[in-house]
Amino acid sequence: IVKRVGIALLSCFAMIQIFQGTLDLGYTAYQTLKRNREIRAQMDRGVQALVMYGLDQEFLTRFNPYTGLFDFTPYPLHWLNEAYAKGKGIQSIVSTSQERYPRIYQHADPQLLNLTSLQELDQYLDLVESKGYDLLVTSTGLDETYKPIISTLVEHGLSFAKSGYCFGYTKNHVATMIENGSEDLHIENHYVYMATSTSQENADILIDNQEYTNDLPGISIVVIDFDTMTVQDSLTLNPYDELGIVRSCYAEIEG
Repeated sequence: IVKRVGIALLSCFAMIQIFQGTLDLGYTAYQTLKRNREIRAQMDRGVQALVMYGLDQEFLTRFNPYTGLFDFTPYPLHWLNEAYAKGKGIQSIVSTSQERYPRIYQHADPQLLNLTSLQELDQYLDLVESKGYDLLVTSTGLDETYKPIISTLVEHGLSFAKSGYCFGYTKNHVATMIENGSEDLHIENHYVYMATSTSQENADILIDNQEYTNDLPGISIVVIDFDTMTVQDSLTLNPYDELGIVRSCYAEIEG
């Protein structure tokens, strides 16, 4: 009897493991196919520098071939990202959070997304202006290394009052400085909250209580079309980063 009970328990345990593994593999296959369709859709839109969400690995079991392996990372020059981009025939790929992808990057402007380095900042800002977009800008505390970036932003019509920070916005290409640490705005019947902070988690730009910044140190810019109230891009300028223009959200991906 004891032997039969033992065999029955082992069989039950094995069936549970098989069931969990089957669900895991099925869910991973579903996620992979869904993301592949998104990648194809972005490439069809003309995006060559993809910002794409990572696969959900919370429920991976030991039966899953992804267990213990990297998905592509927030870092465009990581060998895995470069290999993935080369295999797809695109310029680059970085990961963002599953929350921010549909909110920001799924429908962002392809031409803006394809500009990925500080050397292209002038071209980027010219493109923003030519398309009739506006800018919301905030930052963490900035050191001397940021001076060339700030000068470029000022040359393109922005102006900043708060020493050691970039904090302001444009509306119809007319710049407005913000002198306080935070500002509540009502633009085109939408609520916009902006704040600077020494903490990257609190240097935010929110539109209708949804955050559009990536919680990174540096100068955070949200590109917005006020006519349609649609966000066309969100990036952080950081001269200490490998390319200087960052669209990933490291904390959410790695945390």
